[in-house]
Amino acid sequence: MSGRKPAFAEVKAVALFFNSAVNNYTVPAGKVWLIEHLSATYANNTPTTPRIIVQTKIQNMVNNGVLTSQWGYRVADKWESVTLTRPLRIPAGGDVGIYYTSDAGYNEVRMLGLLIDASDLYAANLDGDTTGAAVADGMLMAKVTLADARPARITSATSSDLAGWSANTTGTKQRDANPRQWTVGTKAEGATKFLSVTAKAPEQQP
Repeated sequence: MSGRKPAFAEVKAVALFFNSAVNNYTVPAGKVWLIEHLSATYANNTPTTPRIIVQTKIQNMVNNGVLTSQWGYRVADKWESVTLTRPLRIPAGGDVGIYYTSDAGYNEVRMLGLLIDASDLYAANLDGDTTGAAVADGMLMAKVTLADARPARITSATSSDLAGWSANTTGTKQRDANPRQWTVGTKAEGATKFLSVTAKAPEQQP
C-alpha cells in the first residue's frame, strides 16, 4: 500500500421530466434521491399563481401509511428555474411527481438531482495517502494520512488475491496525535494478504 489513492462516491446525476403522461418516479431500493433544481420551461399551462409543485408520496413513520405532500416553489414565470437551498431528500420507495390539478402549478416540470446510496447520504469519501506498510508482531500495519483533519469513519477490508474483498475482522485502527493520520492494521495471516482502507467524513448540511 503506497501512493495516492483516488476516492469514489456512489453518486449519479439524474434528470427527470414530468408531465400529464409521465408523472411518477419511484426511488430504487437502497438509494436516496436529492432533488436540487427545478424548471418548468415550455410548460403549456398558466397557473393562477406561477409555481412549481413537487408531489411526494413517502411512508408515514407513524402509522406505516403513505403520506402525500406538496412542496410549492413560486417563480416569476415558467422561464425561471429554481435551485433548492436545501434539497428534497426522497428515500427508497418514495414516489415523486408534480401537482398541477386545476392549474395549481405548472404541468410540465424538469427536475435535476443526485441519486445516492443511502449509506453515503451524509458521508463524503476522503482522499489520502497510505505509506509505511510493514509486518510487525504478526500484524500488517500501514500509516494513512488523510487529505484534511475532519472527523472520519475508517473502515478496512482484506484480500488474498486483490480480486475478492471481505471486511477486516481482525483489524485495528488508531488515530495518531496528528488528526489527519491513522494507523490501520490486520493480522498477517496466510501466504499473501492485502489491506484496503476507506475513510468517510460526515458532511455538514447546508
